[in-house]
Amino acid sequence: MILAIDAGNTRVKWGLYQRGAWLAQGAVANVDMVRLAEAWRPFPVPNQVIISNVAGQKARSALTVLISHWHKDATWVTPTAAEGGVINRYAKPAQLGPDRWAALVAARHLHGGSCLVVGVGTAVTCDVLTKEGEFLGGIILPSPELMFDVLARRTASVTPAKGTLQRFPTSTADGVFTGAWLAVAGAIDRMFRATVETEGGNVLCILHGGDAEVLRPLLNIPLRVEDNLVLGGLIQLAQA
Repeated sequence: MILAIDAGNTRVKWGLYQRGAWLAQGAVANVDMVRLAEAWRPFPVPNQVIISNVAGQKARSALTVLISHWHKDATWVTPTAAEGGVINRYAKPAQLGPDRWAALVAARHLHGGSCLVVGVGTAVTCDVLTKEGEFLGGIILPSPELMFDVLARRTASVTPAKGTLQRFPTSTADGVFTGAWLAVAGAIDRMFRATVETEGGNVLCILHGGDAEVLRPLLNIPLRVEDNLVLGGLIQLAQA
């Protein structure tokens, strides 16, 4: 049994995997990480623990304490030059986020062809994976939530009130909400077109993350939404 943990900037997602299937999955806010001990209590001691952590040293320390009673050493994912069927072309491979690396490995396993891997969380990432399994590079941009926050803090006339998506917004809240989501959709579209130009067509966008379903109707490109893509990639890395 493998316990996979994806510690993001806002939430910690986890999954217990055995014999080709998920036994259980869950998520808690980072501030409630202590609740993980209760969630894991009904299950046997895992044979392996593998962790992607982008939430910093505080999260790493908390997770280390939580798994210490099992007397097991966790595998903390650090991207390499090649692993799990993916070749990493980052200038310094280890500087790629471990969550992005796991998502690329999962995408390679699920699709096997050219794809744009898009993660929609606290930040939005768009990563290009060729049909040969090469990660060519990718972009990082603020999520709509971060854009809302910056505009509310840095301007006098924009309030934190959440708007709705409109074709032609007629309120400030709707204008900010629609503008932020269209900015993200436009960036994804540009990256998708660049990938098609490089790969010669037959490119799939694999979308994952907490706001993937909000983004889906804004994109007019071939795509599929995959829940827990990072956890799936962690399992692939653990089994490699």
